[in-house]
Amino acid sequence: PSFNVRYEAIIAVAHSRPDPELVDAMIGLLGSNEPDLSVNAAWALGRMGDKSAIIALRETLHSDYPLLCARSARALATLGDTESIPYFVDRFVAETDPGIRIAYAQSLGKLRYRDHIEPLMDFLSSLQEPILRAEMALAMARIIGNERQYMMLWRQFRDDFEIAIVKAILLLK
Repeated sequence: PSFNVRYEAIIAVAHSRPDPELVDAMIGLLGSNEPDLSVNAAWALGRMGDKSAIIALRETLHSDYPLLCARSARALATLGDTESIPYFVDRFVAETDPGIRIAYAQSLGKLRYRDHIEPLMDFLSSLQEPILRAEMALAMARIIGNERQYMMLWRQFRDDFEIAIVKAILLLK
């Protein structure tokens, strides 16, 4: 009956190898009346990497809980579900909450969807919060295709701006 025990069980399952019974258990939690557990079950399904969860995760994209929708989008992107891209684009455009919009942008980034770069860039430029800007910029780096280089430069910019900017210019040459 303990919420914390159920929550910890989801985390443990997420770190295990995909097993049909465990995948089914996580899918069962997606539709439960406990949104906290549903959100974490969606994360676990993405982390487990079992593509048999794709259909169930797609269904949760239409949930009344925006965080569950966003987490499901992230999980679907992790599973490589390119068929959900049109939905991610629509939700990115329609959503007003910046944190939820970033989840859809990250999903597009993970799937390297290039046909929506301009609205993503506009959204990036509108963000004020540093952590949201950083996550959105990472989504853009994934789309462009050089996430590793972006992360290297991001760390350098935080530590030593001048040296990092010179290295970035050299890389552009």
